[in-house]
Amino acid sequence: MKFILSIILTLLPVMLLAQSKEVKIYYDDEREHLKERYFVKDLDPSVLYGSYESYYISGELKSKGQYINDETYGQWKYYYESGKLKMQGQLKNNSNHGLWSYYFENGELRMKGEI
Repeated sequence: MKFILSIILTLLPVMLLAQSKEVKIYYDDEREHLKERYFVKDLDPSVLYGSYESYYISGELKSKGQYINDETYGQWKYYYESGKLKMQGQLKNNSNHGLWSYYFENGELRMKGEI
């Protein structure tokens, strides 16, 4: 029984990863400046599912988070083009949820509050 359970637990992440496909969107035709990187479901490529990242044209990370069945979910972070953290908090069903923190570009906390 333990053997079967260990096999299931080992194969489950592999099966889940196999159900999504990575998509990359670029600012330019030469594919040098990445704009977005995200995952979609294999069975329905219009549904975002998994990690999501967007980038400034400079190549710096702009935002980072997760989608589940085409809806934002979990911890999201947004950055200034300088690379410093701009804001972070929880998103659920495409809306801000819970505690959010906002920062000045120098890294100092600007404000914090529950939404």
